[in-house]
Amino acid sequence: MRLGTTFNFIVILLILALGDGYFCKPAMAQDSSQDSSSKPYDPLKAVYANLDHLKAYAQGFALMQKGELREAEPLMSRILQFRPENPAAMQNYGFLLLRLGKFEEAIKILNRALQLDPGQVPAWGNLGGAYASLGKIDDAVSAYKKYIELSKNDPQIDVYKSMVTILEDQAKRQSAYPEESKDDYYIDAISFKGKMNWPLGKNPIRVYVEPGDGKQDYKPLYMDLLKKAFWEWSQASNDKIKFVFQNESGGAQIYCRWTDSTENLIARAEGGHAKVEYAGPVIGRSDITLLSISPCRAMPMNEQFAHRIYLHEIGHALGILGHSRNSNDSLFCGVNLSIVDGKLSDRDKKTLYLLYQNQLAPQVVSAEVKKRCEKNYGELVVFAEKAVNRGELEAADDLYGRALKQLLPFGFRDVRLATVLSRSGSLSLQMKKMLDAEITLRAAFNLMDSNDATDPEQFASCCKDLGNFYWQNKEKSEAKFYFERSLNLFKKLKRDAEVSELERSLKECL
Repeated sequence: MRLGTTFNFIVILLILALGDGYFCKPAMAQDSSQDSSSKPYDPLKAVYANLDHLKAYAQGFALMQKGELREAEPLMSRILQFRPENPAAMQNYGFLLLRLGKFEEAIKILNRALQLDPGQVPAWGNLGGAYASLGKIDDAVSAYKKYIELSKNDPQIDVYKSMVTILEDQAKRQSAYPEESKDDYYIDAISFKGKMNWPLGKNPIRVYVEPGDGKQDYKPLYMDLLKKAFWEWSQASNDKIKFVFQNESGGAQIYCRWTDSTENLIARAEGGHAKVEYAGPVIGRSDITLLSISPCRAMPMNEQFAHRIYLHEIGHALGILGHSRNSNDSLFCGVNLSIVDGKLSDRDKKTLYLLYQNQLAPQVVSAEVKKRCEKNYGELVVFAEKAVNRGELEAADDLYGRALKQLLPFGFRDVRLATVLSRSGSLSLQMKKMLDAEITLRAAFNLMDSNDATDPEQFASCCKDLGNFYWQNKEKSEAKFYFERSLNLFKKLKRDAEVSELERSLKECL
């Protein structure tokens, strides 16, 4: 078993035997069988007397640095018998336990290190991670804040500040729902922005992954792990949610990219983020950004860590916008520093089912509710169309939005839902509300693309509006995709004027 250089090995032995100001405050050794005042302490004698323990700890420490954590634990645990009064050694062992997912044990050891030396700065950060992993948010926030107080010059201080913000936000949401189901975290999942879905139907969700070549520490393995994570979520839905990977970005519904800077993330403490665009209950597009480097220097970006991050961000992209309180779940709030490989828990799978239950199982709506909603919807659409004819586009858009809410009890398969979204998106485009236009039109497109009962003329118009939107925003690849879809639909409808117009638009794209 290799230990690194002889120099490093000797340094570790002397640190443990003599105490060292770099790791901890000097520790005074004392022979319990004699009065320390009558005989001077002999440090070399202490080294030889405990040589086996010293070797074991040094070997364990070297293995931990190489990432061989399970092999390191039995060796480093000998510090409990040999030097339980050494705060630096206890902190190192506590960090190892944290990485192994032994959170309760880690908390005990790290608190011991801090009792010996409250200035043992790394222990405060690791203690925060251990508490957070057990869902003890208040204790985690206190520990992280103490770390921040003592580490003002740490270049990664923003990561810890970000973690505090994440945990405090999570605590606020949890206070509204103090009781959590043991089988799922559905309430937490929808507490962030409500319930929203991808339309499930005949076509899979199109995914484009921008190659990460050139990003710091990026490995081709990450692409395979990402695709594996998508497949696992698909399996969790019993293949009701399907994905297809495409080589071009045009028309992608989920767009993935890598970055090597935490400054490009919404929260620096996480390994990525997912931005979900939606209109009403319908997701229009999700953009996933993933780190090619680790967000935390204490945790190198390895296969297990990357896999957990990918499962987490894909869960957000599917509409699970809130976080779980349980570190065994993929959507756990915060960074799980353990080396345990990520996998979807039963709670993850149940939460996904509940989120998409309105599409996976028939919705029961009373005849009275249906009748009332039908009446309200009909009246609002008539008023909206009259407002359009008068040129009152803002009023018309508001009326379409109110009409949309009347259709929610009927589910995603009701073609009128897509029609209302398409008309509302078209109005937003006319009014130059570009962000609203894109989100609403993409949501309408997703509904129409997944439903065989879609009105082809309305679908063709929606595709044309999306093509015009992306053309105006100089996104030629996207414009080409939607113009081609619109052109094919109008050809089937034998609409010669629209066909000629779209052929001219496509020539400009090419």
